[in-house]
Amino acid sequence: MRCHGAKLSLVAGAAECLRELSPAPTEVRASTVEGDVVLQGAVLTALDLARDTIFG
Repeated sequence: MRCHGAKLSLVAGAAECLRELSPAPTEVRASTVEGDVVLQGAVLTALDLARDTIFG
């Protein structure tokens, strides 16, 4: 349960920061993802950049 408490603390902190930064209401939720999400995000970013460079 300690991990669950850490997740709730992280969510609460992120939500507080977003409330201060965003003029629109935001919702922050804890979730889990599978796979190497950092790598997937990097690949998607690289593909977007390549498409923009090639096809304008």
